[in-house]
Amino acid sequence: MMRQSLEILQAPALELRQLVQQELETNPTLEEESPDPSLDESEEQAAEHDEELRELEQWDEDYREEQILAGQHVGRNREHEELQEHLYDSIASPLTLASHLQEQVATAPLNRGERQAFDILVAALDERGYLDISLEDIALDNMLSLDDVETAYSTLLTLDPAGVGARNLPDCLLIQLQRRGYASHLATTILDQYFDPFIRNRRPDIARALNTSVAEVNKAAELIATLTPRPAEPFSEDDSRTINPDMTITCDESGEFTALLNESVLPRLRVSRYYKDLLSEESSDKETRGFVRDKIRAGKFIIQCIEQRQETLRKIAHQIIQRQQPFLEAGISALRPMTMQQIADAIGVHETTVSRAINGKYTITPHGVFELRRFFTAGFQSADGTDIANTSVKTRLAALVASEDGAKPLSDAKLSKLLDDEGLTVARRTIAKYREALGIPPTNLRRKHQ
Repeated sequence: MMRQSLEILQAPALELRQLVQQELETNPTLEEESPDPSLDESEEQAAEHDEELRELEQWDEDYREEQILAGQHVGRNREHEELQEHLYDSIASPLTLASHLQEQVATAPLNRGERQAFDILVAALDERGYLDISLEDIALDNMLSLDDVETAYSTLLTLDPAGVGARNLPDCLLIQLQRRGYASHLATTILDQYFDPFIRNRRPDIARALNTSVAEVNKAAELIATLTPRPAEPFSEDDSRTINPDMTITCDESGEFTALLNESVLPRLRVSRYYKDLLSEESSDKETRGFVRDKIRAGKFIIQCIEQRQETLRKIAHQIIQRQQPFLEAGISALRPMTMQQIADAIGVHETTVSRAINGKYTITPHGVFELRRFFTAGFQSADGTDIANTSVKTRLAALVASEDGAKPLSDAKLSKLLDDEGLTVARRTIAKYREALGIPPTNLRRKHQ
């Protein structure tokens, strides 16, 4: 049951539909309500259905009493709840980069602060497996000590796949070379000191600078070609997967935003009347009653898990609307910093529950379809005290570069100054990291010669 609960919480709408379909095929006591409104229950039928549910609850009580008499009952004491949570957390789920990293660090000698920092670092990795947020920002945004964050980051860099946690492409490739034992190889020198000429294929220039032959540089290039520029790629989901948003956020005439969950693909389940009657028949043998009772309990559990999933998504959607209204009104440039811990505290659940609930899920917004994870990001504070998300800073940075004079491209220092003039203080080194994350070349490669 714990496995089903986790799968239902994490599954996007279409995957949940498949999970429910599998349950319908294996649990004969479950049935799908008709989608035809004309066949909806009357008030009298609904009252009868509620009475049947109360009867089911009584059957559950009877079942627990049978367990007590048989000496098999486990009380809902604190110890049992802790065990149940442990089982829930230890359930295997589809292998992702995050779960792969967490498995490797499970036995690492990290203290509580370092482990919390590690979890945040993993969550901050981009789709390539790179970390483009400074350790100082992570420590500040999450009220952690910089020492804990640095220790966690050092641990991250030792894990598989090699290169995960790198700051940029050359950093990623250098980590892989060092891991393979090529720390003193020509390829390492090229990546470390001549990366820009290398990506521009200026191999003769590199050979002259290093006082070696072009043939040797070519051999080094062949070694570099065996490296992985995107360490997270093997763990990424199939990009061809159809996206079916789990919710839609709309704005009404009064300017108020509301979220509507996409329940059209989710079947409405109920326990079959036939099997409830069968369970209540005195003529049914003990083995049949036991089988039906177990299946009904399993079916009710599935129904409750789906309801809990939907309720958790509703609460998260409400928090997104409350905290990201500037984005809903103005677009990605107005995205605000928001952490999973903030949402978890607001809705009364653990941070991992929020992470599982938003896993692989999307929402339709007035500005397009967005993955829910995109709303969770660290950020900066502007001169007037307004919180600005990293995503918004990157968007503004890209806009500045797009409008620059090609003959006189903006340096990282100049970009930092322009942002500072707009009331947003971003260090030059941070500008460089964001520029690399956006795939924007350095100044010398952006200059257009006339």
